[in-house]
Amino acid sequence: NPMLGHFLNALFYALTGWMLWITWRRILVDHAPALVAAAVLLFIAHPVHTEVVANIKSRDEIFAFLMCVTMLYCVWRYFERESAGWMAAGVLAFTLALFCKESSITFLAVLPLAIWFFTKRSIGSNAMITLLMLVPALIFLFIRHRVLAAQPYSSETYMLDNFIVGAKTFLDQKASAFMMCLRYMQTLLLPWPLNSDYGFPHYKPVGFGDWRALGGLLLSAGMVVWALWQLPKKHLLAFAILFFWATFSPFSNLLVIIGTSYGERGLYAPSFGFTLALAWLLAKVWGVQDRDRVWNPAGKGTAFRVTTGVIVAAYGLLTVMRNPAWRTSYDLYMADIVHSPDCAKLQYHLGLEEAGKGGDQETGEVKDTTWFKKAIETYTRAIGLPRRARQPWSGLLSTATIR
Repeated sequence: NPMLGHFLNALFYALTGWMLWITWRRILVDHAPALVAAAVLLFIAHPVHTEVVANIKSRDEIFAFLMCVTMLYCVWRYFERESAGWMAAGVLAFTLALFCKESSITFLAVLPLAIWFFTKRSIGSNAMITLLMLVPALIFLFIRHRVLAAQPYSSETYMLDNFIVGAKTFLDQKASAFMMCLRYMQTLLLPWPLNSDYGFPHYKPVGFGDWRALGGLLLSAGMVVWALWQLPKKHLLAFAILFFWATFSPFSNLLVIIGTSYGERGLYAPSFGFTLALAWLLAKVWGVQDRDRVWNPAGKGTAFRVTTGVIVAAYGLLTVMRNPAWRTSYDLYMADIVHSPDCAKLQYHLGLEEAGKGGDQETGEVKDTTWFKKAIETYTRAIGLPRRARQPWSGLLSTATIR
């Protein structure tokens, strides 16, 4: 019965929203509280989080980010009270985050950035606090190395999981990664339709002659260059951009090739950088200034709140519409195959689900041959997609189908 698992995911997700508010209200103490509230509400409502919350397996993402935010909270409480106990609690929270999800290590970049942008602490003090967090990170990396080195096999990424490994050159590999960065940012801006996979051959390796790769490069580089240029000015938008890229870097396939080319769960923590930037933009549009400490300064707060509320409501509606797709694996693949019909992996997994509905998996008894016929048709489409793309990967699918 998965009810307990779903309840816990929802509970930890709600707790994350609360921790984001009490943490960033402290960090952004020199900014309008309405801006912080908008950033947190937009984050909680964003439909791209449906996968993380609805998929019980993704509790690692929820808990890792929750512990990273808790680490920031503890550090700021340490700044307020100069209490070693708060710093120890922060180190413990970061340790838990690392052992939940290795991508938490990116907060070794977020922490010093936040201290630099939002406090008057010296560079030396900043470095000492960051070095404290480096200790559990090194312990985690050591244990991770020992565990993986003890395995009798080496992991391998297949093109059906991440099409970028099929790129013929290093430049094509990076071009393909930038193309998917553009796809990720498109999902953040316009979170519809949501999809669990855009695998091969829906997307295939490209070079920088492809406008999507070039667009992804120019947009990504432009964002980072502008943010670094604004670093001495401590611009909030610059921090939001750097937060996004720091936390998104493990999923971008730019630094290292990972096991997937696309997954909405990769946008979970990075999306707070996006919602922080969106809240800043809305505040600028409606004239809400950093000095405005009240919730409705000269009537400007009303327009700001209404606009934020409309976006939150739209996000909520999209989330409610997406939730049923995660009820079962079959529902998910049926919903996503509409938007990604050329994804061989989706077709293959849909075939598995159809075959499972046709028989008793414990006894091997056939219950309904209609489902098996559907599965054969789906398998056939899955095998045919890579062949039409003229890539030598259909053997992997056909072997898996036979098994």
